[in-house]
Amino acid sequence: IGLTGNMWLYALGLMGINFAIGLVNSYQAEFFNKILEADLIAIAIIILAAKFISIIADFVIGNLIDRANFKAGKMRPWILMSAFPLAVFTTLSFAFIPFGSSAGATVGKYIYITIIMILWNVSMTMADIPVSGTLSLVTNNTNDTNNAAGMANTLRSVALACPGLFIMFIGLLMQDNNGVSWQTYLVTAVIMSVLGL
Repeated sequence: IGLTGNMWLYALGLMGINFAIGLVNSYQAEFFNKILEADLIAIAIIILAAKFISIIADFVIGNLIDRANFKAGKMRPWILMSAFPLAVFTTLSFAFIPFGSSAGATVGKYIYITIIMILWNVSMTMADIPVSGTLSLVTNNTNDTNNAAGMANTLRSVALACPGLFIMFIGLLMQDNNGVSWQTYLVTAVIMSVLGL
């Protein structure tokens, strides 16, 4: 059985979100530690707190989607509303800001990291829940649903692997001889965000 257009759209949508997820999950702590010079334990605590906020956002956004009654459908408007914020916060997550070394600058750095991580996690939730929910709307045929899920999982795996390849490739192009520079992270984030859109 061949894949229909709806199945491809579902699979490609899931792939798009996972470009951002793969990049952030693989390189965010490293970027904050090596580029922004934040403490790894503090980063881990901030990321954990942002994930707990994301858990709460899952329920809130899921309920909002269930109650929404848009002309364009139940899931599509949420996907369209979330795509741009996810791309923006993915890019901002890898923006270099020279905070300095004063006590006030250090506090500002951790506030910035916290806000960016919370906003990224909420925007990711806003994108992920409706895209995942569209699988039930792709087709009424169980075999076609399984084919769509299989294709989506394959493309998701490809998307999760892409950030590592792009970081390496862009690092070579930018001649990062002493490790990955902030420019390489940022260019990779922009590329992953554009591909995700």
